[in-house]
Amino acid sequence: MNGTSWPPEIDVFEIDGRPDQSDQKINLHYGVNENSKHPSLGSWDGNALRVGEWQEFVLDWTPDRIKMITDGITIFRLSNKKTLKWYNADNAQMWILIYQSVIGDEVGEPNADGVISSFDIDYVRVYKSE
Repeated sequence: MNGTSWPPEIDVFEIDGRPDQSDQKINLHYGVNENSKHPSLGSWDGNALRVGEWQEFVLDWTPDRIKMITDGITIFRLSNKKTLKWYNADNAQMWILIYQSVIGDEVGEPNADGVISSFDIDYVRVYKSE
């Protein structure tokens, strides 16, 4: 999810393209630190992805926490109010963005030469509780 300005950003899953395709990265990008870079929080789970199978990814976001779940297992949870303020601010309008790209910015990741990749999305469901 991206906001009208960046940061904030929520990556429910970010697959880094390593040959075994086993890492599910979860990232929260927010704020600006002293080096004009954004801080990030996240997690990864080397067992969360099952290549070639349908999976369910959930972002459960309330004013008090952000929780990410893969196939019913909580992979990441944040309840720090200082960080949550970036996501709960009135001007932090967020929208769902689903896309696929090849970044290749870490050792062992692919570059753009001959990369073929795809993923299928069955549905996206959004709920807002009142």
